Order: sequence, then structure tokens, then C-alpha cells
Amino acid sequence: MDNPQECNICFTAFDDSEHRPRTLPCGHTYCSPCIGGLMDDGLLCCPSCRAHHPVTQVSQFPISYTIEAFVKKMKSDGAQQTRSPRKWASLSKSAVAGSSTQRGVKRKLESLLDEEKSSIITMTTLWKDVNSQLDEYDGQLNDWELEHNNLLGQLNKLEKRQFHAMRLLRKEKTKLQNIKKDGNEALKQLENVQKMINTIKKPHEYITAIENADNCSEIVERWYQTCQENFPDVETITFTKKIQEITKAATAALAAAETAYNERVYPTAIPADPSSSIKQRIKMYTTPLKQMTIEELFAMEQPTRRLVEDGKVFGIQKIGDQLRSSRLTLENDKLFLHCLLDKPPPLDTHTIQVANLIQTAVEESTLVFLELCWGGSSRGRVYIRLELDTSLGRQFSQLCTGLHGQSYRNTSFIQVCDKGENGAYMVGGDYEFNSGEGGAPVVTHSNEESYRSSTKAGVLGALWEPRSKRSAQFFITTRGNRRDSEEERRDDGRSNYDHDYDDRERRHERRRRGNDERNKKGRCWRVYGKVERGLEIVRSAVSIQDVSQVSVVDCGIMVQDFPQPPPVPSPEDTPPQVRSPSRSPTPMTPSSGGSQYPESHSRSSSPLTDSQSIEYSSRFRKEEEEDTKDRFKRIKRGSDIFTRIW
Repeated sequence: MDNPQECNICFTAFDDSEHRPRTLPCGHTYCSPCIGGLMDDGLLCCPSCRAHHPVTQVSQFPISYTIEAFVKKMKSDGAQQTRSPRKWASLSKSAVAGSSTQRGVKRKLESLLDEEKSSIITMTTLWKDVNSQLDEYDGQLNDWELEHNNLLGQLNKLEKRQFHAMRLLRKEKTKLQNIKKDGNEALKQLENVQKMINTIKKPHEYITAIENADNCSEIVERWYQTCQENFPDVETITFTKKIQEITKAATAALAAAETAYNERVYPTAIPADPSSSIKQRIKMYTTPLKQMTIEELFAMEQPTRRLVEDGKVFGIQKIGDQLRSSRLTLENDKLFLHCLLDKPPPLDTHTIQVANLIQTAVEESTLVFLELCWGGSSRGRVYIRLELDTSLGRQFSQLCTGLHGQSYRNTSFIQVCDKGENGAYMVGGDYEFNSGEGGAPVVTHSNEESYRSSTKAGVLGALWEPRSKRSAQFFITTRGNRRDSEEERRDDGRSNYDHDYDDRERRHERRRRGNDERNKKGRCWRVYGKVERGLEIVRSAVSIQDVSQVSVVDCGIMVQDFPQPPPVPSPEDTPPQVRSPSRSPTPMTPSSGGSQYPESHSRSSSPLTDSQSIEYSSRFRKEEEEDTKDRFKRIKRGSDIFTRIW
């Protein structure tokens, strides 16, 4: 039975200093240090009932003053019991000294001895099991070593053939150099003979020149014949080309295999189950995670939809040896990518690269969400539509995904301004300090960007300059300005051409003065989004006394929308269509004589009677008159609009 005076996790007695008792929303009570140790990424799992509670800090759970008073009373009465962590507590000194007979002591010693015997048997069985696993692992290592030796032998064989090809090439090159040397000498002799022929003056020199020319011709012919017979060496060029092609194919296959291996994601960063065997861990770490393509995900067929709905699809991002993951969920036929976390995905899940997922997402995917939490429980999501043509909108989107490490996850709201008044807004987004002093930009901003301003409720904007150290902070208005809202509603209800110029100028001048006043204080209204759904959650958060208790426990973006096709009406539900004779006349077919006839009275049929001709002529005349009236109405309406514009 649990001792109400001590924590059921660390078995330390409650006190009013360090180990203060705190009660979870599920009703179970633990000490403050143990609750802090149970926190994991903004969630706390109760060890007793396994209920999950969102948490940002230990102090959000209330102190159980009833248990503190009970412990103090028990201490004052001297009734506090201590718990010894050793199994020899049942055989304390007082029990041994105060035993009436030695029989009781002997029984306890025998029971302890039996426990030790069973423990030794258990350890022996465990040793045998682990030793057999080590033997299997040793055999696996020997198989891998043998396979590596075989691969190395094949590589050595290819290397030897490469060296043989290089030797043949060097031999052929040496022979080529010798032949070229002989050719150069023959060329010099030819040049000398030519000079001799050009300088002949006496008759006996003709005979000498002719003999020298014949000798040179024979030398050149022999050199030419040698070149033709010896070059190229067939064995050298065929063997060299063969080895080149084999080596190129091997290196290309090696590069492709290495690229394919690098694209795979192995669960090396996932901690193994302590109860798993060595063989199971080998299989776990040598089997890549299941990967899903963009086409399979966006097709969203029934098997893929079932995997997403069961939480079996995760986005991954690999940075060096670190593997980050994010959940993919489907809500209202919209696929959402949650914020990236610094931990690997679970096993037996399908993965997809986050970068590819964001790049191939539709351009209209400007919907993000913030999940708010306070009081130890989640309150729901706030869906925001961003304007991604602004740098602040792109920055907000990146901070919702955590693509570069920083994110709005586990951030708290800072303050509520003008609470209870028109134009009230809630400020948050300090992902650095949660104090309002941080929130540095994560994208490059330009001073040439223009932002719109609005005083309506549910707009998302920035209080600080885009290049300031707080540009990541944002505000969400919960109440609009009554006067400006009435003017905007009145403006929306009137035509643009019905505005009075002076009134419009006065309204713009008033807004410019308001913006100038805000800029003087170091703040300015820069709107880059609006709340589409969940504004009531933000309004509920504003009513909390300490707004810092409101935190963002999760965030993300929508990457794809899967609208359901409209239901096909049944034949019974389809109303009969009634065609108007005045607007849907009988189709006509031109005749050879210039007059028109219905299809039922084509040239191949009998001609129209006089009554039928009169009926069709009157019908056409009425339709032409109606078309003429409609045309004049459109012309008059256009001229009125042009007059107002002018």
C-alpha cells in the first residue's frame, strides 16, 4: 500500500522545502523534483495512470497543502515511518536482538538463502542466454569478414588487371618512341639528300646523289612498313579498352550504391529496447527506415490515409549524425506537418524528407496553427492564414516548422495590452527567453517591404521592426477598434465610386497619425496574417490573470489539402428540369433560301405552313426585342459608372 507521507517515485518523505508535494490534474501526487524529472518535451506522463499532461514548468501544478499538514502532524506525533532501501530491512538489529527464539532468525536466514539461490539460478540462465547471443554475433562478424575478404579479392583482381594494362601501355609507348626516333633519323637523311641534289655541279655528283636517294627511299619504306606492321598493337588497345570500361562501370555502380545508401535513413540514433536481444538490435540497426515518396503521400489512397491517421508517418531531417523528426497528421482532410523535434522517429514508421515535403507543397499552403495550453491541459488550435509574400510571414512559417532549429514550440505568451478595451491584443513569440527581450530574426528582411495595417479582431502582426532583435515576436488582436471597424464595415458595404473624397482623406490622415504615434514608441503595426479559426481560444486566454501560463505546446503548417468530392445526387433527388420556351427555342437549321427552320423541318422534311411561319417569326421578334433591351441596359449602366469615375 502507498505511504501517503512519501513520494511513490523516489520514496522520499514530503517536506515543505525541497520535496514539496504537488498534485497532477489526474489526482496523483508526487514531489517537485520527481515531477521535474518526468517532463519530456512539454509533456508529462503520470506513472500511476499513464495520463499525459502538457507542462512547461513544475510550478504550474498546485502544492498539496493537505498532505503537507498531514506530514507535519505525523512528525509532531513521532509517527513518521522510515523506509530502508535494502532487502535486509526485515532483519534489523532490533528484530535480531529482540527475538524470543533462534528459530525465527533461522527461518529468516533460510528464506534469504533461498532467495539468493533463485537469484543465482536466474543470473546463470541470463548468462547462458547472453553468451549464446554473443556466439551468434561472433558468427555474424565472421560471415561479414569473409564477405569483405571476397570483395577485397575481387577488387585486387581488378587492380592487378589495371596494372597489367598500364604495363602494356608503357611497353607500347616505348616501342612508339623508338619508331619515332628512327623516323626522325630517316627524315634527316632525306633532307641531306635533298640539299645535295640542289647543289650538284659536276657530272659524277649525279651518280652519288642518285645512290644516296635510293638508299634513303629504302630506309623510309622499311620504316613505313614497320609502322604498318607494329602499330597499333591489337592486344594492348583491346585489353586496355576492356579494363577501362569495366572500371568505369564499377566506379559508377559504386557511386550509385553509395548515393542510394546515403539516401536511406538508418535508425542509428534510436535507442534500442533494453529487453531486446543482440540479434534483434543487429536487425534493427542494419534495416533502413521505411520511406514514403511525395507522390504516394499526396495521392492519399486508403492505405496511406490509414497510416497517417494511425500516426505511422513522420517527416525527418538529417543534419550530420543528428536525426530530427516531426509528426504528420490529417485533420478535416488537411495534411499538417508538425514542428520538428530533436529526436529520431519511432520504429516501424514510414518516413519522408521534410525538405522535399515543403518544397513540393502547394504555393497556397499558407495555413499554420498554434496549439495553446494552460492550466495543465490543451485548449485547442488557433489556425492562422499567412501572407507569404512578406518576409515576416515567411519567418512565422519557418518558426512553426522548426526547420532551422528555432520554433514557437514551448514558448509562452508575454503580455496582454489594452485588456478589456477596443483594440486589445496578446503578445508572444519570444522563442529565446520567454520574457519579451528575445525573438531574433531567422530570415533576411528588407526595409523596402510594405505591410498593411488593420484594427480588426483576429489579425496577426509584428510590434517591432523586421530587422530588430525582437522581430519574431507577434501579436494577435482579440477585439477590434469600434470606430475603425464601423468605418471598414461601412466601406465594405458601399461601392468604391460612392466614397466622398474628403472623408476618405480625413480617415487616411487619422490612421497615418496613429501609426506615427506607435512608431514613436518603437512599435508599429505590421499585419501579415489573420486568424481563420480559433479566435475564441485566444480570447479565453486573455481572461487568465497570469498570461505567462499560456504556452504554445505544438505548432505546424498545412502542406496539402484533400477536398472531398461533392456527393453524387441520386436520380430520385434530382428535380426535373423545365425548359423555358422563350429562352430555349427549338434549334434552327439554315436553309438554302436564307430563311431558318427548326430541326424537325429541315430541307429533307415538308415545308412550313403559314401559321407555323407566323408563330416562329413572332417568337424570334420577341427574343430580338428582349436582347436589345438588355444590351441598352448594360450600356446605360456602364455610362453611369464611367460618369461616377470621371
